Amino acid sequence: MVQLCDHQTNPGTGIEPASSSSTSEPNAYAPEIISSVFNSRDIPLFQGTVREDETVVHLEPQLFARDNDTVGSARLICRYEIVSNIKKIPFVIEVKNRETGEGLLKVHEGERLSYEKRKTYKFNIFAFDCVDPPYDKKSSRAVVTVKVVAADRSAPVFEKTTYNADLQEGVLSQNITQVKAIDRDAAAENSAICGYDIVSDEAPFTITSNGIIKNTKAIYHKDAYNYILKIRARDCAGKVSEPAYVNIIVKETCTNGWTDFPDHIEYTPGSEYKYLTDSARLHVCAGSCVIDRVSVRVNLATNHIGKGCDRDTYSILSQRKLCGASDESVDLLPTATLASNWTNVVPSDDGNDGDRIFAFDGKSHHVVVPDAYTDHHLDSHFTISTWMKHSGHDDLVTKDTKPHHHGNKEHLLCMSDGD
Repeated sequence: MVQLCDHQTNPGTGIEPASSSSTSEPNAYAPEIISSVFNSRDIPLFQGTVREDETVVHLEPQLFARDNDTVGSARLICRYEIVSNIKKIPFVIEVKNRETGEGLLKVHEGERLSYEKRKTYKFNIFAFDCVDPPYDKKSSRAVVTVKVVAADRSAPVFEKTTYNADLQEGVLSQNITQVKAIDRDAAAENSAICGYDIVSDEAPFTITSNGIIKNTKAIYHKDAYNYILKIRARDCAGKVSEPAYVNIIVKETCTNGWTDFPDHIEYTPGSEYKYLTDSARLHVCAGSCVIDRVSVRVNLATNHIGKGCDRDTYSILSQRKLCGASDESVDLLPTATLASNWTNVVPSDDGNDGDRIFAFDGKSHHVVVPDAYTDHHLDSHFTISTWMKHSGHDDLVTKDTKPHHHGNKEHLLCMSDGD
């Protein structure tokens, strides 16, 4: 049997100590413990909870007792007694107010509760009036059940400190990746993870209570290559984890095509040839095709105000000068003169010098450039420049000739003997 007897006034109650009673002091009634809850045998019941790291038990309903005596010490409640078959009950009841019989159930000084060792206690309690023993009277018993609540000692811990995930650009994903935290507390109410939070500023992502990360809007590789999210987990008791970090890589949609090809090139006349690019790369998506060969067509346009070639308004000689043609260039079809008359045999228009157009019928029209006009022995590297319009084969048919069939040799310039 465990007892507590308090004959001193609790500070702050304003109740003076009761004077010693005598055998002549009336004590007609025993105290009565007050409760709004009873069992089937009309015994008052109390339910208490206390966290293992606390010292005060929270009772429902609150503990009060009364005595129907109206005078002397018999009308006051002086102490409560705890009775149990358990050898050691780690609780005491402190009387807070003798007039109302208010009692406070506490963990005994020096005792420490352990959720792992014992989760519930059940015991009887009795109230005593303030008449000195053995003339004091005690109440009928009430039953108290105390539930020990585990303390939330551990904060959640993520299974990994860093996570990596891919997000295809332009896609609203419902499950980019899932993070998971655990809590090592023994009690289920403390070890359960109640939520996750993204603490990164203005990130277009959200996270569910199960740790699944989603994006809230479509994201494109050109706007952001990746996002690094800072995530925290919360257990149901309110403890917050150390952060974990999620690196989300925005994957660019694969398209076949050239990359690193310049869209603007500066060219200075007379600077000879110039590479259009030396870093262009052809990107072919996996599975789109098997490359057998690659051919390239490049369209070049000037920035001239008319969006065309401004050289078209100049004469041939002016064009050569503007384009930086070599001074050693030789016109093989000059306007006929007394000194250079080999072009007389070919029909021509009435163009200006250097702009004249000659027509070759593909049968008999040809010109022979004299040896004296230019050296016929060309080096291994030379350039031939011409403006030419080639007629179709049907245009070469006359009433006196047969059509030229595909495969006949045609020459712009050749070196041959007289045969």
